[in-house]
Amino acid sequence: MRQAGQRGLAVATGTTPRVVVTILCTAVIALFFPNPAVADEGERMVSAYGGLASVAAGIGNDSTTEIGAGLGGDFELGLTQALWLRFSMGAGLYSGRPTSASGQSTIGFTYVFDVLRYVPYAHLGIGGVALYADETPLADDSMNTTRFHPLIEIGAGVDILSASDYSWGLHIRAESFIDRTALVLAGARLSYRWGFF
Repeated sequence: MRQAGQRGLAVATGTTPRVVVTILCTAVIALFFPNPAVADEGERMVSAYGGLASVAAGIGNDSTTEIGAGLGGDFELGLTQALWLRFSMGAGLYSGRPTSASGQSTIGFTYVFDVLRYVPYAHLGIGGVALYADETPLADDSMNTTRFHPLIEIGAGVDILSASDYSWGLHIRAESFIDRTALVLAGARLSYRWGFF
């Protein structure tokens, strides 16, 4: 009886490390190689976002950065289980002397991953921005200047699913222009999603 018990103990002791290693490997794979999020094609999502924003112009000693706040909204349409078509509009107000402002719009794609109730995503888009600057370095030495710029936008964030229809999360997006000017916004996002019309 003792030998049988010892044999059973040996089997259990030898199996435990394998189970632990299997669980750890599964967790690592789920964390670093998540599956695409399961979403219906045609699913819609509308979001409102806001946060801290900055606009920068020039490079080196000639560069100027102004800090402010930005807000806007996104509309996304599910094309596949992981890929969404994305439309975005936003505006910002910056604390220059005097104040400068921006308004931008982009179209692009969002790629979504699914990790339990946390949904990380990344997006890429193109569009345009209007910058208004009144006697600031952003105005290029002109008064009351509004300039239009083409831009490329990249961003990333994570949504936390609080219900089947609602989610909230954090995000950061950067918009770069071909003339050495850039916008950056980091903050929070609240989203509502629904299925087919």
